[in-house]
Amino acid sequence: MKLETTFLRSKVARRIFFLFASCSLVPIIFLGVFSYQQVAKQSFEQRRLALQQASKTQGMQILERLDNMKTELRILSLQAQHGKSTISFSQFQDHFATVAIYQQGHITTSILGSPSPLPPDNWNRLRSDKPWLATHPCKDLSETCLQMVVAVHPQQPADGMIVGEIRTAYLWDTENLPPEFDLSIFKDTPQGPALLEGIVASQPPTGRTALHSPADPFRYFEWKHDGKTYDAAYWKIFLTPGYQTEPWIVVASRPRESAAIAINGFRHSFPLIILVTLWLVLLASLVQIRRTMVPLERLHDATKQIAAQRFESRVDVSSGDEFEQLADSFNAMASQLGDQFQALKTIGEIANAILGSLDQNTILNAVLDRVPDLHTSACFAIALLEDSRLQGCSSLSLAHVRRPQRELVPTHFCSADLHLLQMNPRFFQTEVAESVPDFLHPLLAEDVTCFSIFPIFLDREPFGALIYGHSRLVHPESADVQHARQVADQLAVAFSNTRLIAALEQLHWGTLKALARAIDAKSNWTAGHSERVTRLALRIGKAVGLGPEDLKTMERGGLLHDVGKIGTPREILDKPGKLDDCEMKIMREHVNIGMRILEPIPGLNQALPIVAQHHERFDGTGYPNGLKGDEINLLARIFAIADSFDAMTSDRPYRSGVPTDEAIRLIASQSGAQFDPQVVAAFLELRGTEGLEIDSELEDKLVEQAVRF
Repeated sequence: MKLETTFLRSKVARRIFFLFASCSLVPIIFLGVFSYQQVAKQSFEQRRLALQQASKTQGMQILERLDNMKTELRILSLQAQHGKSTISFSQFQDHFATVAIYQQGHITTSILGSPSPLPPDNWNRLRSDKPWLATHPCKDLSETCLQMVVAVHPQQPADGMIVGEIRTAYLWDTENLPPEFDLSIFKDTPQGPALLEGIVASQPPTGRTALHSPADPFRYFEWKHDGKTYDAAYWKIFLTPGYQTEPWIVVASRPRESAAIAINGFRHSFPLIILVTLWLVLLASLVQIRRTMVPLERLHDATKQIAAQRFESRVDVSSGDEFEQLADSFNAMASQLGDQFQALKTIGEIANAILGSLDQNTILNAVLDRVPDLHTSACFAIALLEDSRLQGCSSLSLAHVRRPQRELVPTHFCSADLHLLQMNPRFFQTEVAESVPDFLHPLLAEDVTCFSIFPIFLDREPFGALIYGHSRLVHPESADVQHARQVADQLAVAFSNTRLIAALEQLHWGTLKALARAIDAKSNWTAGHSERVTRLALRIGKAVGLGPEDLKTMERGGLLHDVGKIGTPREILDKPGKLDDCEMKIMREHVNIGMRILEPIPGLNQALPIVAQHHERFDGTGYPNGLKGDEINLLARIFAIADSFDAMTSDRPYRSGVPTDEAIRLIASQSGAQFDPQVVAAFLELRGTEGLEIDSELEDKLVEQAVRF
């Protein structure tokens, strides 16, 4: 099984893992060490108690056996007192190796076995009231032999004694010791413990007051033999009250390694238990962390997708816990964010489209093209109180989701409709089954059951309404209503801007026309000249194929082409005769004066070439700069023809105006000389006359008019 750990790259995952591991392992290790110490302590106490119990039990059994043998020997002494000659003690042979009666240190009667002579120096030790326990090396010197001596006549110890050599196998009874236990018996002599049975190395420690304390006969110690360590406990048998001998010390021993097998096994298995526990904790923690971190990683990745505006991203978590609920909430949030982002994007596109245009039709189409992305409805419409497309009448611009074409239909706002809009400035709804406002009647043919109306106001007065037609009523606080209200407000701003720009445009043209009339009014002979010339120049420009912006530039430049005549003396303008050279120079200066007047106005920069070049000639003989051909601005070339035509056909103080046809022929004759041939062709086509002959006198007159006006 492959254990995936990639999620541990997360700091949170590592923190949880180490927290989980520490919270699990630290108590386990602590409890394990504590348990081991407690088990070791209890094992030590149990070993100590077992050794103490074994030493005491063996000591009590030895004392009991000694008392039994003492009783047997006293029975023998009683029989000997009665003078019985034949005594059989075969029943005692399991307890004694030899039994004999001694007098003055010599054997008088051998009762059992082959007794050895009693050393003379021990004869005086016997007392009448207590048996004597004598020790001496055995014949093979490998063991210590024990003898129990009792007086034949307790009141007369000198009459003889019964000596029984004790079978140590019976006395010590080592075969019945618990397994792996060893037994050693020592006599507590003034010179120190003397070994009676067992191993000399198991001798208990000396020099301790407790060793001779009858209050606590148990002692615990350790000893070593042949490289092994033994645990031992001893119990002291106080024989002095019943026997003539020093106390005996019973030592029970056990090899430490055998006694500590259980604790050693626990000590050896404990690391394995810790290791297994570690792996189990590791596995459990990884599983739990994975169940925690994998959903978090998926949520984190999905969050990045949302940040990258991929709102279709979804999180799939099926953990059955709070993470699954969180994933469901995240998916719902992502869906809502996607809808809101799309709505904001659409509203932004609508704002850019309608606020970047001043054309009413463009604004209406931009909104109707995009509102279906904001809300699912059967149809959408924009009602206007005054529509320039219908000569100021009320209109409905309709967009149907199943019909690609737009529809423009007239409608009517009654006073009740206006009052309804005024009373519900944010939003209101009406059902088809009820009485609907008059301006909605053209929409009743649509397959809808109710309308949502969002009034549009300009200067706090009703201007129109954005209309949604759908199959059911919508909640007033829904996002669709808020989005539609925003669009309606943007429409109000766009229409307000359109109205403001239109007013500024009217002010602009009114100002230009007023200035042109002021210029023309300086001379009675030029009244209306600028406006007439401009109208003709616009007609020629359309014939040439100028665009709307160039025509507007033409109109601005035409109205102001003679603004420099403000600086020309009136006596020169109204002089009835021909101008002399000095006067001609002053007259021609009106072009430069006009340039200086208009240059500071940024909005008239494109119209300056008309002012500066409308007296230039196509052949390069004009003024003020002698430009030639295409060096002359196209608008100035067009305007030169219109200006000359109006000057020739109008009365002047020095001559009367020529007929229109004659003026046309004069212009045609100057094609390629004074005027651009292509523009002349367009002018002649516009007038319907070309190719006519012209005499030299009229040609000179044309030159004179072009120079002065």
